[in-house]
Formats: sequence, structure tokens, C-alpha cells
Amino acid sequence: MKKLLALVFVALLAGCQSGVTSTAQNTYTPKFVVDYQKCGVNPAVSTPGAVSFGTSSCNAGRVVSDQAYKNISKITATVDLSRATSNFVNHTFYMVSNPTNPARSNSGDDYCDAGGNLDSQSCREIDIFESNANAVIQTTIHTGGGGASGPQRFELSYTDKALNTSCYDSSKMSDDPAAGSHKLAGSIDITKPVQMTADFTYGDVPTYKVTYAQDGNSVVVYDSSNGSGYNGSTSIDMTDVTTSMANGYWLHASIWQSDSGPGWSPGSPQGWWNGSCGWDGLCGSTTSFSITDVTVTAD
Repeated sequence: MKKLLALVFVALLAGCQSGVTSTAQNTYTPKFVVDYQKCGVNPAVSTPGAVSFGTSSCNAGRVVSDQAYKNISKITATVDLSRATSNFVNHTFYMVSNPTNPARSNSGDDYCDAGGNLDSQSCREIDIFESNANAVIQTTIHTGGGGASGPQRFELSYTDKALNTSCYDSSKMSDDPAAGSHKLAGSIDITKPVQMTADFTYGDVPTYKVTYAQDGNSVVVYDSSNGSGYNGSTSIDMTDVTTSMANGYWLHASIWQSDSGPGWSPGSPQGWWNGSCGWDGLCGSTTSFSITDVTVTAD
């Protein structure tokens, strides 16, 4: 018996030292609540694990999960960007951890992120996707400390739409995962729902990986262990992700657009957006997207 207890103790100690929780994790279906709406109609959140930003018209705004999740190992979802048709409108699915007030709902006047909202809180942000219409998609880790100018490592993906419209410069795009550039065109049809998986591992070398899958095809669009991200990324400390995961992350989804130029949307700073097209509208447009079947595996 003493030998058995000693073995159990050693196993638990090893788990703690590696940063991996020793308890079995749970699978959650998050319930989303509306933080704000932009175009007069709330995003639809009545179904657990789902949010819709409109069907025939844009119901822009932001939603937040009704709880934070600690030590997330996996997030899965079905994402439909087929109606995300407005250029320079951002369609997003991401999460935020607030090291100053981790248990406080990340919403309303208390909302913070790594994009210039409540920089004093030094919030961490992990973007599962941010899309410019459904042409260019960016995935990013922001490790806080400086808001929009803080450390960030991002990767970009491009769809058939980006290759087949004059708004984008296809010569800037390449299928080079080690350089943070990924080709979805020809493998993932963005006009149909996509199964999206975000995986986190901890221990000595924490990792973050995002994969899109559809009809037997799959494309890894972010892998923190492969290369240093797209040009313009900065060096980040992945152990910071382990620390923030222990604090907990609130899940968000949103549709938004900068109120005035120069604004931001995926692909723009890198010259993928060539400026030959004007910005499309937000309110009054038909641009929208939906996320369904969201599950979170966490403590």
C-alpha cells in the first residue's frame, strides 16, 4: 500500500510540474449572451453552443459566453461563413483572459481585449478566426502587455474568393505553413459549413493548433510549433498562454467594422487587400455568419 501511494504521489507531482492538470476534464456546451448589438437586432443566442448574426440581414454585435473556462484543451465548432460577403467587415470567434479580474464577465464597460480596449488590464486574446468577408482569415495569439502594440503571433489563410476577386493581390499569397500562410482554396469550400478545431497542449513546450475540416479534407491554419508566424509577427512566450489558461478565458463571437479609415481587417496590413475595391457596408447589408455545435473541453 505504501508503495502504491508513493507511485500515485509521484504521478501527481509529475503532472503538476509539467503544467498538465491531473484531474479529468469536462466537455461543455457554452451558452452565449448578447453583449451589444449594432444594427438594431440582437444576434441570436437562444440555442446553447450556437450564435447567428442574421440570415437575410446583418445582426452585427458581440456575444460572450456565460462563464469562463480554465485550462482549455480543445474547442470544436461548425462555422458557416457562406454569407460573410462584405469586404472589410470582420467576422470573429475568439477568447479573452483578464489577469486583473479573471472571474468578471468580459462584457459591457468591463470588456477588454488585446486590440486597444482597457489596455491597463493587460488582457490576453486568442483568436480562433477573424475574417475579412470570407476571403482572408487570420488566427492570432496576443500575450498582452501593450494592447494592440503588444506581442502577437499570427497566421493567414486565403480562400477561393480571395483568388477570384480583384480586391486582393493573389501574388502576395502562398501556401507556406512554416511562414504562416495557408491555402484553403481548392480544399475547403468556404461557401459551405466548416468543422473547426482548436487544440491546446501544455507542459514544457505549450502549443496552439487550429484545423479546418470538410468532406474528408483538412487544413492546419495555425500551428505555434511550426515557424514564427506570418511576417510582422513578434516573438511570444507560450508559457504565458499556460498562465492565462489557468486564470480562465471567456469566449466571444462578433461582427464589427472600423468606423473610419484606415481601419483594420485581415490581409490589409500585408498588402493582400489591394485597395481597388471600396469597403462594403455593415448595417443594412446581408453579411452574416453563424457558429453551431460549439464544445469546450476544459477543467
